[in-house]
Amino acid sequence: MTNQNEIGDQGESIFSTRISQGGLFKVYFMGEKAPIVDFLLEILDENTPYYFMVQVKSTTQGYQKNGDLKASVDENKMKKLLERHMPTYVAGVDVNKEKVYLCPAFDPNTKYSSIPTTHCLSLSAKKNSQKLLNQLKDDVINFWNTVKVLDSKTKFKSSL
Repeated sequence: MTNQNEIGDQGESIFSTRISQGGLFKVYFMGEKAPIVDFLLEILDENTPYYFMVQVKSTTQGYQKNGDLKASVDENKMKKLLERHMPTYVAGVDVNKEKVYLCPAFDPNTKYSSIPTTHCLSLSAKKNSQKLLNQLKDDVINFWNTVKVLDSKTKFKSSL
């Protein structure tokens, strides 16, 4: 019998492998030191570093009747994830099938009592997975370009 920690560890490993398969992201595992996010990711090969965070939810329980993954994000954890001042996402991992489902965590009205399976990273669908990874990269870059943090940084006056 596999315990919940082992399932979580397996899911994090699967996530790290799937998100890395396109060579677009540097993956930093946060571990227990960061209870709200599991991974900090950085887009590679860019003049400007762009970062985002991912909370991973792993399961061996399969799928709901509507096709969603039987994994959930605690409402309090979701609230804290949304409070992070950078792009945040949830990744549901089907440990049995080694599939990762990506979902945005931007809208305060979003609740994940189960994980939608619309955006899938899987070894068997490399072309679709690469398309999704490129879409994720564009999503993160668009976020940072919209908030124009670099403009704010050059205008900031440090007290040091």
